[in-house]
Amino acid sequence: MLKKLLRKLIIPKKKPLVILSIAGSDNSSGAGIQADIKTAKYLNAYCLTTLTCITSQNSQKVSKVFPIPVSVVLSQIEMVKEEYNINGVKIGLLTDYKLVNPLKKILSILNVPIVIDPIYQSTNGKKFMNKKDFVNMYFSLSKIANFLTPNLNEAKLLLSNSYNKNFSKKEILSVLYKKFKIPIILTGGEDNENYSNDLLISKKGIKEFKLKKVKSNKTHGSGCSFSTALTIYLANGETIEESIRLAKQYIKKTILNSPSLGIGYGPIS
Repeated sequence: MLKKLLRKLIIPKKKPLVILSIAGSDNSSGAGIQADIKTAKYLNAYCLTTLTCITSQNSQKVSKVFPIPVSVVLSQIEMVKEEYNINGVKIGLLTDYKLVNPLKKILSILNVPIVIDPIYQSTNGKKFMNKKDFVNMYFSLSKIANFLTPNLNEAKLLLSNSYNKNFSKKEILSVLYKKFKIPIILTGGEDNENYSNDLLISKKGIKEFKLKKVKSNKTHGSGCSFSTALTIYLANGETIEESIRLAKQYIKKTILNSPSLGIGYGPIS
């Protein structure tokens, strides 16, 4: 049963896929670009990378964030775009609002799935930008994107003044969809101890994706890896619904196989 599931998760080698991850570096190799590379390798895709910042962190905290100059970020993208046939793009952590317009210009000519994983702060609370820049940056980039994958806290922030503390998750998603006008996957099952419940909203309405939760403290990088897996499956031609199902199964598998490194908040495998 497990072997059959794993075969389904992995992209066939006869059709190599190339994705571009635009994100930050995590020196602990739990999240960020490092997590994206691991995900792509496991799923038989090839991950090109563009670093937006370098972080100094461990499992307990993010100590420092060093932004990469805008010109260097753009140069990285131009160089790989010049040579590779890119099948999908994942945008993760950005720390400089000046990147927005150049990124829109350089990526808008690519006719491929673009998935945005908006990141405001680390799991342990390190904020990467102010709220205003966070909202404006990802809203502007959504104009060239196909999908948005915020968690519940990020979704609340993206609603800005439209957020009401009495909103249900579905109400948050509905208002967010009216604002961004692209499919949105609201990730995180914080309201259910036993199941991971993600909600998708698109022109078809709202659909729930439920999967039995794995209770573990080895989940560092699960959000980054989910959006990368989603990008890969979409680039492979899967429907958005099937891509979400496969990505969720992949994350569950990686949590189950997470290494024991003797630290409190460990990475997925």
